[in-house]
Amino acid sequence: MYMPSPYNALVRAFLRNLEAGQLEEADFESLLTDSSVLHAPTGGEGDADHVGRAAFANYFAGLRKASGDTLQFQPQSFELRDRGAVSLVHAVGTRDGAEFVENVRMILGLADGRVKELWIDPGDRASFAKNFA
Repeated sequence: MYMPSPYNALVRAFLRNLEAGQLEEADFESLLTDSSVLHAPTGGEGDADHVGRAAFANYFAGLRKASGDTLQFQPQSFELRDRGAVSLVHAVGTRDGAEFVENVRMILGLADGRVKELWIDPGDRASFAKNFA
């Protein structure tokens, strides 16, 4: 018998928020916890960890600011597993007058009905760092 994952609605809600640009701390209330961790690329090869709803909101606000508030997320697909999901997302915006599209893989770790961890994995780290510096 097929049993749908209880996380299907959670992942869809998270991706809808991304697509709608609803990335403020309050928008994450039902999706994250105060201990949820965002693992985001830095300008180099490493990642920086951002913990909690406010930190997620601040990170996304920084991305929007770097693009002159032109950033839009366009989820393309997602694959759900027992306690995780992977989504391909296009991050589209402008930088220095030129449009860019970053292909980003978002990996979600799920537990207790919330996103516990999110890894942002750009296809081209150098390009991502340049567009969001």
